[in-house]
Amino acid sequence: MCIRDRPRIVRDLARQSKKPVNFSMSGMDIELDRSILDELQAPVIHMLRNAVDHAHEGGAAREAARKPPTMTLVLRALRDRDRVLIELEDDGGGIDPERVRKKAVQRGLIDEVRARALPDAA
Repeated sequence: MCIRDRPRIVRDLARQSKKPVNFSMSGMDIELDRSILDELQAPVIHMLRNAVDHAHEGGAAREAARKPPTMTLVLRALRDRDRVLIELEDDGGGIDPERVRKKAVQRGLIDEVRARALPDAA
């Protein structure tokens, strides 16, 4: 599977979850070593799957937030001197800090007192 397969992957994920997604990519002309591309496959697919599964709020929630029913999802590769940055941007619901706190406590990563004291940005 190569980087060019991403639109098909997102289209399939969107269809399976019944969540419409407008997906675009930029920077795909940046050349990378094949071994680096191979290492990026799983993390990029994981990020795309999370965006479709979790960032897309669903039709009713998007409508209530006055957003179009179709989520916009953009995968970018940017060259920064000798590095390549991979960005994934969406117009979804964002991260719910309270939900993250609860999950962290449930998984034993942090105790409840410390979780409540954490600012949302943390």
